[in-house]
Amino acid sequence: MCVYDSRVDTHHRLSPVNREIILLMAQSTNFKKPFLVMLLLALVILEEAVLEGFLPYKWQQVIQQQSERVFPSTRYDPHPDMG
Repeated sequence: MCVYDSRVDTHHRLSPVNREIILLMAQSTNFKKPFLVMLLLALVILEEAVLEGFLPYKWQQVIQQQSERVFPSTRYDPHPDMG
């Protein structure tokens, strides 16, 4: 059984301030899911980096070579005075 209470009826009687707050909350929830997805991806990458340290050295080298192929970086030659 549903009892109607006119004091609780927020659908028709919202003040402009309350409407603005509800609008801002609705907009903030639009950013919540992409933010959580990016956070999840960052944590997966961090976990991969930490767990890679527990692998045998040969496996680490293979993973680093593959990541270098995917994310190439510029090579820096050592300074001539550094033996």
